[in-house]
Amino acid sequence: MSIFDGIVKSSGKFFGAAKKCLISVLVLSTFATSASAGEFLCYGKLGLLGVTETGDVIVKIVNGSETIAEAHYICNVVSQGGYVTTPTACKASLDILIAARNADKVVYIGYSELAPVFSCKTIPAWSKQLSARSPRY
Repeated sequence: MSIFDGIVKSSGKFFGAAKKCLISVLVLSTFATSASAGEFLCYGKLGLLGVTETGDVIVKIVNGSETIAEAHYICNVVSQGGYVTTPTACKASLDILIAARNADKVVYIGYSELAPVFSCKTIPAWSKQLSARSPRY
């Protein structure tokens, strides 16, 4: 008799524990899914990259002549000012964006859905997108 046979025959204790474990996994995965359901990703090349006098980093994401996301602010290199990204992380993000622009690479920036913004196309021009996540390429 194997160890598994002994577990299976032990008055259902194994299956009771397995059922509880499965329910826990399902509940946790439901919460994980709903937490990320309100996020979207914008990607394309940088049609505009800059830093304002006050330290706000501005980007415009394009695909050839098509605008993917209008020019908007994603973080600040001087103060957090409501952004999710800290100034230190913003400086690192700016370095990534400069490298991507110099290498002519596609960048990926994640955002949380916050009304009225639910997609890249609905980001208002020159708006501060406080939920922007660190970019990558």
